[in-house]
Amino acid sequence: MNTTHFPLLLAALCCCFACQKESIDANCDQPIGSEYLTYRYYNDGTPTLTPDPIDVRGNITFDPASARRVANGVEITIPGVRIRTSDSNYAITRLKIDEKQRGDNCFTFQSEFTNDQSSFQTDIASVLVLDMSTSLQGNINELKTYAKDYAGTVVNSSPNATVAVVFFSDRDAIESTRFYTSADIDELNARIDGFTNYQERTALYQAVQEGLQLLEELDFTGEKSIVAFTDGGDNDSNNPSQLVRQITDSPVEKFAIGLRGADFQQTGLRAIVGEPSNLVVADDVAALEDIFRIVGRGVVSVYEIRYTRSDQLLTADEAVEIRISAETDRIR
Repeated sequence: MNTTHFPLLLAALCCCFACQKESIDANCDQPIGSEYLTYRYYNDGTPTLTPDPIDVRGNITFDPASARRVANGVEITIPGVRIRTSDSNYAITRLKIDEKQRGDNCFTFQSEFTNDQSSFQTDIASVLVLDMSTSLQGNINELKTYAKDYAGTVVNSSPNATVAVVFFSDRDAIESTRFYTSADIDELNARIDGFTNYQERTALYQAVQEGLQLLEELDFTGEKSIVAFTDGGDNDSNNPSQLVRQITDSPVEKFAIGLRGADFQQTGLRAIVGEPSNLVVADDVAALEDIFRIVGRGVVSVYEIRYTRSDQLLTADEAVEIRISAETDRIR
């Protein structure tokens, strides 16, 4: 995901009192929450949005925005929106979109566009890379349950969400499934329950690279992510340094879950995630249930914000500012 780039469909409509335009900023309509983006928009025959926001607050990452003509006006879209801090991911719970006309001091809520602003959870394609080495056999039933719960979180997050699993231990025991949706998730659950090929050693990087290849080959419109789980360091992948470079170069959103054990190496997991908030480590198996749930919600909490306004003609000198603000809830 570019920087500058859980439930079914999340539609967040603004429910806030609009204030009248005032010359004193303190009396202006205020953003909700502390996270917002502001873009400049005009329409000289071609709807145009500044490629980057002119104001960014807080902890938002996002993909490039766009503006296009639709039947009832101009639709402005900001895809790939995530809210995160260095140690947590956040869900959007409420959305508000305001405009400021040229010459005005205040942003004003456009009540006539109320029904045309929304936030949709983006379709997700995710791969769970699951350590199945012999060191985990004593807790394998719990681990399989957490894996099935994660898969369910993904496929139930949006209409077209899909999930696959890469089982691994040593480099000769890496096994990939196809992608499943909510319609056939029971088949994946049966694959997880039926897995028995537990081997010694850990080929973490090789398994993650195989998961990334599955995502690369998947024809999918939406956001792609991978989640790796292990209780040990990589001790069996061929050319591990090269694999880590390939993994970190991938644009896929990467998450990792670790379980502390005799040979656990947190640095190995840290090397493959792009964001500190995307790595969570459990001290024991009992903590894994909540961690798999938290990571699952973090994976699916990526949004596409849409706003449809009129197609009035505006020269570049008449450009309006459009501010998108959001209230959020820390995923825990």
